[in-house]
Amino acid sequence: MKLASYLLTYVLIGISIQSSANYDTIVNTDCQYPYQRKEIRSMTVLEVKQLIKALRKIRESLVWDKFIRYHFVSDKYAHFQPIFLPFHRLLLREFEKEIQKYYPKLYLPYWNWGIDSQSPEKSVVLTNYYFGGNGNSKEGFILDEGHFAWDVVPVPEEGYLKRQFDSFGKIKSFPNLEQLEDIMNESTNYTEFNIKISIEPHAAVHQGVGDEEGHLTTMASPGDPLFFLHHCFIDML
Repeated sequence: MKLASYLLTYVLIGISIQSSANYDTIVNTDCQYPYQRKEIRSMTVLEVKQLIKALRKIRESLVWDKFIRYHFVSDKYAHFQPIFLPFHRLLLREFEKEIQKYYPKLYLPYWNWGIDSQSPEKSVVLTNYYFGGNGNSKEGFILDEGHFAWDVVPVPEEGYLKRQFDSFGKIKSFPNLEQLEDIMNESTNYTEFNIKISIEPHAAVHQGVGDEEGHLTTMASPGDPLFFLHHCFIDML
């Protein structure tokens, strides 16, 4: 599969350039075919329905499993490393192409969790209309209702998708919009921005929704559809 070659190339690049390249230079080029991703709450009712339908079809086709495997392969090379942001951008775009096989004009949305930062568990995004909420604590934190109560196939021992909010049914606060803006404004180069964005904002959401039992805190995190919305927001920043 072409995607496997792309991702392997990114991993190999990440290994080879960690100690030799200058990451402080960013070259801007014009995009020939620009498109715009929406915040999920800005999507129309029809777009939300199409998104959920496409995600379920991707899951049923088992294509989703390949993205989980690629994320496993990337473990120590594409996380907390210079290649963190471009690697995940490629992963998002390739996944987006799978969605567009069903709905060519549909794009991955992002979840601006900065809006919900002080009480993330109350976000409408974490309701069954959208992407579902906490797992069932009486059933090992399995997500047993909503559109995405499914198993995480590539890792059999993982079983069904799990979420465990990290504060007794609630979620500890995420960085707010002002804090995110500070990170962007105060970072003087790519290296600094990459470190700051990957350590707290990125990790806070994985930890907050996944905690000890949930999949978002494992390398099988792409098995949770929230992974893609979260990383689309990180990519937008």
